[in-house]
Amino acid sequence: MPLDPISYSLAKKAKKVAESHSSRHEAGGEDQITGWIRPNMIGPYSNTATRLYFRTLDIEGTSPVNHMFSPTNNGYGLLGDSSLRWGKIYAVDGDFSGSVLIDGSLNATQTVTANTLKTSDDLIFTPIGASPTVDGQMRYNSNTNRLEFFQGTTVKQIAWLSDTSLLGLLKDKGTFWFNNNWAPSGMLSSAKSGTGSILWTTGYLQLSTGSTSGSYSRVYKMVGTGGLTISWDKNRHCLFSVRFSTLDCYIWLVTGYGYSPSSSTNNYNHIGFKVVNGILYGTVANGSNESTLQLEDLTGVTYTNKLLEFDYTAGSDVKFYVDGVYKDQITLNLPSGTSYATYFFWASVYNTAAANKYVSIYDVRVYQEG
Repeated sequence: MPLDPISYSLAKKAKKVAESHSSRHEAGGEDQITGWIRPNMIGPYSNTATRLYFRTLDIEGTSPVNHMFSPTNNGYGLLGDSSLRWGKIYAVDGDFSGSVLIDGSLNATQTVTANTLKTSDDLIFTPIGASPTVDGQMRYNSNTNRLEFFQGTTVKQIAWLSDTSLLGLLKDKGTFWFNNNWAPSGMLSSAKSGTGSILWTTGYLQLSTGSTSGSYSRVYKMVGTGGLTISWDKNRHCLFSVRFSTLDCYIWLVTGYGYSPSSSTNNYNHIGFKVVNGILYGTVANGSNESTLQLEDLTGVTYTNKLLEFDYTAGSDVKFYVDGVYKDQITLNLPSGTSYATYFFWASVYNTAAANKYVSIYDVRVYQEG
């Protein structure tokens, strides 16, 4: 049955409106839409990744377009960016099963539970612009009360969160020994043999062997307990700023017992560093066995300056750093108990050839958590 003139005119206009609406969206244009929108998907009629912008306030569009959803090439979307932000996100018992990217402050009014990336994490922060991987992330670990910074899948730097202030350090009831002034002479227990010598100055401490083969010099520092427990069963962190010879010598820089300067191995309880004929090692021992980790080959130089650090998580691992760069960790033969735990610093140098070898020590920082 043919349409009457009025119905035909309305149908023709409706068809034109629909065609115009569809063509504008396919072409990336815009037009006014009223009423409910119920498409299966919202986006451009193409495979090109296109951002979706959400405008609020005035209909004229004179206010900023300050909301955005952006696709990515990894199958995930970005809700907002550094300049197009969402004001608030609400959820009922929200479950973030992946990383949470936060650009700005985080106000948590509910309990923050562990996410599914790692069961030991309470919250993971990813820097703006970083890919959603472990690399570059910072996480808070409630098991150890610390912030952990990652390079690849390993912890690069750690910040313990008892408090960021010196008062917080004292409240933690930990034990520490920091020193960068090595006067007056004899401030540490010391010994030497052969042509070994020790130079005490306000800027550095220098241990030398002299030119007679088989000579050594060494120092160590023991700390009082003050009623506190000093033990290998608590986390410990050390930093040594030093300059040393590399070839034809043994050098030990450890917390714990250094044993004999003339030995290249040491099974007594200790954690730290040693140089054996040009190779820099990380070293730990539990009273029976020593584990070592080669950190750098220094056979191509005769002396060098190094910043040596380690972070010891009791019963778990020792992470080693050289000049601020994370190297690797040791997990075997970790010390435990209290034997030699009060030896906070031990340093020695021994020559295996008839030439003077030395280690100059500028700064030492040793801290055991309470």
